[in-house]
Amino acid sequence: MVLSEAVHITVLTSVYTNIDTSGGAQYICHLSVPDATLSFGRSAPITTDRSPPADERHSEQLPLVRRVIFRTGDGWDRDGFGPFYCEATKPDRDVTRVTTFFQRNDAKFISSDGLFTKTVNVNDTGVMISMTSRFGSDASDNVITWMKDGSEVLTSFDGQTQISFPNPIQTSDQGIYEIYYDNERNQSRGGLYRLIVRECPAGKWGPPECYGICDKCYNGGVCDGKSGLCICPNNFNGTNCLEKLMVEIGWD
Repeated sequence: MVLSEAVHITVLTSVYTNIDTSGGAQYICHLSVPDATLSFGRSAPITTDRSPPADERHSEQLPLVRRVIFRTGDGWDRDGFGPFYCEATKPDRDVTRVTTFFQRNDAKFISSDGLFTKTVNVNDTGVMISMTSRFGSDASDNVITWMKDGSEVLTSFDGQTQISFPNPIQTSDQGIYEIYYDNERNQSRGGLYRLIVRECPAGKWGPPECYGICDKCYNGGVCDGKSGLCICPNNFNGTNCLEKLMVEIGWD
């Protein structure tokens, strides 16, 4: 089995999860090739479908690096909450999209494991998303509510801070999950968690047969089920996610 050709992207974030008081929270996307097209957007309509600010070149010295800055004012203390992506396209390669999250520092819910994303494999069992409540609701009758992908209200989990998925997990369970108090969603103080469900069993890639053997991905990297490539977390890149780029690129 041959690995798919893709354009690699490294995503860097500044003032992570602190969109409202940062005075310039941003995310940076670093392309692996010079002739690819890079675009930016919102991954799901979490409280709003407003597109991120226009991207800009990081510097003359780094022509393959572009960034989005949520500058103070213009409503970004509210609308900067949510999942955002950068996407690389090139005619002879697969499209690559990487998502990053921004959450307010006064969010009423945070993930219990300190992460924003969990990757599981199709037919896994015992899959759960757990959130921790940091602040109470503004009114006693505002119950905890869950929503998937910014549109589907999950009434079966009302009042709960965790979701236990039916066994076994299916690809249809994949999505971005939002938790908030009913009647308070417009405050943008909810919590976010993304569930990724790979189409192959652990360590395999290339559905539907899944004959490919994944390489080792480090620093939280995940083997992409379709290409066999390591999808690296924010601030890491390289074939096996061993290279950290925060220092090399900088934020000025």
